[in-house]
Amino acid sequence: MNAEKLKDALKNRWDKDCKNKITSTQPLGIELDKDFVKFIDSVNFEIFDHIPPIKLIELHSLTPYHAQRFGTNIKKRPNFTKPPIKPVSNEIVYIKELLKAFSQASGEDVEVESLSEDSDYKSEYISARKNFYAAEDLEKFSRDWLPSNSYGELIDECYESISSTVRSQFENGYQRYLATNTHVSSINYTSHPLSPYIKAQDKKGMCHQLVNLNRIKWVKNG
Repeated sequence: MNAEKLKDALKNRWDKDCKNKITSTQPLGIELDKDFVKFIDSVNFEIFDHIPPIKLIELHSLTPYHAQRFGTNIKKRPNFTKPPIKPVSNEIVYIKELLKAFSQASGEDVEVESLSEDSDYKSEYISARKNFYAAEDLEKFSRDWLPSNSYGELIDECYESISSTVRSQFENGYQRYLATNTHVSSINYTSHPLSPYIKAQDKKGMCHQLVNLNRIKWVKNG
């Protein structure tokens, strides 16, 4: 808390504690030359303060390194986002593919507007949107506190888990969709840091994300 002592300690201990420990990109380290000393002397060291341990942990928890050091059961996942009444732009692809599956099974063109309220197709359409938004929430949830490629690795694992089911022979795309949903619900992603937070809705929603990425389709072309 003594600004002058702190400034003197920085200069006196520079070679031992700072010179070669700031960066690995400078093989010879960072020299405390005259210009640098002049800069340090010009700085008001009153601006520096200590950080209580609890505050340091709180700050650390906002970084992607916190889960790696302390484990993953440290976050509370927000409640699921409720889908908007009308689908938005990032829903176009997977909804279009889902309607293709409905159409192939029913033998007639199926649009969202034509889905009767008491039909299985309507129920699956509503569930699909809820599940998609659950998976989107999981992706956002992971983005703030896990390494940037973590969710991509989860999506890849999901794809590898369902790919053989998707490639299997079915009478129509709707049966393929239902079989894939049944299978994906039983998968446990125990090796992934998001494992404690993954729900059945997320597992099914990731399938729709894979459809959006054009990695799977419910209706085969030829």
